Amino acid sequence: MKNTVLKKIKVPRGRAALLLVDVQPDFMPGGALAVGDGDAIVPPLARLMATDLFAVQVATQDWHPAGHASFANQHAGHQPMDRIQMYGHEQVLWPDHCVQGSPGATLHPGLPWQRVTLVLRNAFQAAGARGIDSSRLQD
Repeated sequence: MKNTVLKKIKVPRGRAALLLVDVQPDFMPGGALAVGDGDAIVPPLARLMATDLFAVQVATQDWHPAGHASFANQHAGHQPMDRIQMYGHEQVLWPDHCVQGSPGATLHPGLPWQRVTLVLRNAFQAAGARGIDSSRLQD
């Protein structure tokens, strides 16, 4: 996203919110659950966060305890990306990622987090409870 794109965004000042979802090192290249080129989003997000377009800025933070039920190493004979039935739903088994207190779980250091008024931590229960039930989302 270039600065010219930011100029085209029409936001009703004082009535819009910016939601930053899981912008964490473990989802960036080299992280435990990396998204290819995931760090490309950081500079445009920093520019958006620095504007006065949003009445509120809110972030989510993936925040697993060690030994989280969705981690593959908690299920003998399974590897990351295997699928199992858990609590009546299909569950993807993940590599350990965004473990509470680990460097990969921090909010990305390249963003101005002081502008964020609320950080919602998710996946913080060891049993695998989810705030958003991804098993019911459609492609």
